[in-house]
Amino acid sequence: MEKPNFDLVYDGKVAAKVYLNHVTGKIIGELGYDYPHHRSDKFWDKYTFEPIEGEETMVKPNFNLIYNGQVVEKVYLDHTTGNVTGEDGYKYAYTRSDSFWSGHIFEPISDSDQEPEVKDNVNNPSHYGQGSIEAIDYIEDMLTEEEYVGYLRGNIAKYLHRWRYKNGVEDLKKAQWYLNRLIETQKE
Repeated sequence: MEKPNFDLVYDGKVAAKVYLNHVTGKIIGELGYDYPHHRSDKFWDKYTFEPIEGEETMVKPNFNLIYNGQVVEKVYLDHTTGNVTGEDGYKYAYTRSDSFWSGHIFEPISDSDQEPEVKDNVNNPSHYGQGSIEAIDYIEDMLTEEEYVGYLRGNIAKYLHRWRYKNGVEDLKKAQWYLNRLIETQKE
């Protein structure tokens, strides 16, 4: 059984310690209870998942994880076991040899490496700024408020659905970007 990696918090109190598999969304309680609800289910909307601060020391990332030509995360790759650990301490369920990583490039990080210049495909993708107006501003101007909210919600759903299969953390950040835009429309 996996060691719990999150406190499941409800109404400001820890309700349970759980293992959340970030890849599958499956949640297992510390006593082995297999929750029937996937992490993305509305059931969890009133809960927060707070990472458990472990006794373990964080390992320094030794690889840039590259997907579609972009650094998506810095990871620690254990050359002996093939285990991959994210910069935030998340231990991936897949070892380096698993097909899950096909299409990903593990680029070694050396102490002398400068931070790689990363294009910002979330907040400022280059292909959307070619004209005199940002595409999102044009879309907002041409749609009714109700249509625009639907457009934002559709993009949030799209990126939350595909993040595990396509661009990983970058898609989660895109979903967050559209969610932030939706929140701003509701403040007005």
